[in-house]
Amino acid sequence: MHTRRWRIEIRPIGEIDELEPDWLRMENRASCSFFQSWFWTRTWLRVLPTSVEPFCLSLRADDETVAMGSLVKSGERRHGLIRSRRLFVGETGVNDLDVITVEYGGPLIEPGYENLAPGKILEGLTDGCSTWDELYLLGLE
Repeated sequence: MHTRRWRIEIRPIGEIDELEPDWLRMENRASCSFFQSWFWTRTWLRVLPTSVEPFCLSLRADDETVAMGSLVKSGERRHGLIRSRRLFVGETGVNDLDVITVEYGGPLIEPGYENLAPGKILEGLTDGCSTWDELYLLGLE
């Protein structure tokens, strides 16, 4: 029996149009809500201020991408003492920018991986990861 090799890739989204072919390929295969569509994602990415750096998260099983979504890293200092590094799926963590409440968001997932991919994403984000303290998964079904 073949054991799949799972890995998470997180890369900065530089030129938005460079992400389009991969996003559309995944969108065409996945069960996609409007808030996961390239139309919505492209528009959202284009209106983000330059102070917000979005990332693309991909879950790969061997050499195949089986899930894809957007991430934003954000820092916060609570009570003037506690610094928290936050990671947001499909949001920025900035209240004024997130007022367009997203429903049915989250990563696009290849059919057949809907039950496995969320756990693998979480495992990939937590295995030896010291780059964030809190993970926000708002707007997920």
